[in-house]
Amino acid sequence: MKPKVLFIEDEANYRELVTRHLLDDFEVNEATTLEEGIKWLRKNEADAILLDLGLPDSQPQSTLSEVKKHRNCAAVVIVSGSDDPELIRKCILDTASGYLVKGRDDRKPMLIVKEIMDAIRNNVLCRRIDVATRDVLNGT
Repeated sequence: MKPKVLFIEDEANYRELVTRHLLDDFEVNEATTLEEGIKWLRKNEADAILLDLGLPDSQPQSTLSEVKKHRNCAAVVIVSGSDDPELIRKCILDTASGYLVKGRDDRKPMLIVKEIMDAIRNNVLCRRIDVATRDVLNGT
């Protein structure tokens, strides 16, 4: 079974380009707005979320925090046109599992696949550590 990815991106051409690169390795589900993505997450689970920060129904500074409220355990990889190091740093510190720059990283399909797979693996490891830590603290 392929890992499930939710791609929240409003630019149709970009979404189609990236989705084509992912279909061999992932089950890709698409949303064009933050609201549509959150509705999908309420009914489904994803292993990873590719998230555009500049969606028409959200502010870039709050998009990640809104998705985090509904993501369950999915890893979130930011997809943005900005390569500002401070924005990248802020997103990673705010629990994004990865960051891809539109127009640069999307020209390397294997980089996108690797970024998502790494994010999923790291997320799985973090969940296992959390469970083990809780078990130790609870004496089980």
